Amino acid sequence: MRLYIIIASLLFTFGCQTSQVRQFSKIKSGMEKSEVLELMGTPWTTTRFHGKDRWIYVIYEEGVRSEREVHFLNGTSVYVGDAWKPEEVKTAVARDKSNEDLEKQMAEETAKFKKENKNAYSDYEKEVKGVGKKVIYMPDFEEIK
Repeated sequence: MRLYIIIASLLFTFGCQTSQVRQFSKIKSGMEKSEVLELMGTPWTTTRFHGKDRWIYVIYEEGVRSEREVHFLNGTSVYVGDAWKPEEVKTAVARDKSNEDLEKQMAEETAKFKKENKNAYSDYEKEVKGVGKKVIYMPDFEEIK
C-alpha cells in the first residue's frame, strides 16, 4: 500500500511538470521582469548588451539543448526568441574584414603617391639650381626712352 502511495505521488509530481518550451512560449513582448521570472524562473545567465538586459534560458527538450533569450529595456521585454545574432555587417568578423580592405586600399594609395612623387623633390631642386640648363636666369628688360 505504501509503495502505491509513493508511486502515485511521484506520478502526480512528474505529471504536473510543464514543458519549459511550453512555458517559454507564454512569454510575450511587453511583459515585466517579475512576470518572466514567475513563468520561467531564474535565467541561466544574464548580460547587458546594447543597453538592454539580456536573459538567456537553456532549455532541454527530448535530449536537445537550445538557448532562448528575453531582452528587456527599462524592465519590459522587447525581444523574446531564439539566441539573438547581430546583423552580418555588424559582426566583429565583418568589421575586421572591412578594416583590412580599407587598410589595403590606403597602403596602395600611399605606395602610388610615393611612386608618383619619388623624384619630385630632386626634380624641384635641379630646376631651382638650374642644373642641366645653359641659362640659369634671364631677366626681362624694357627699353629706356
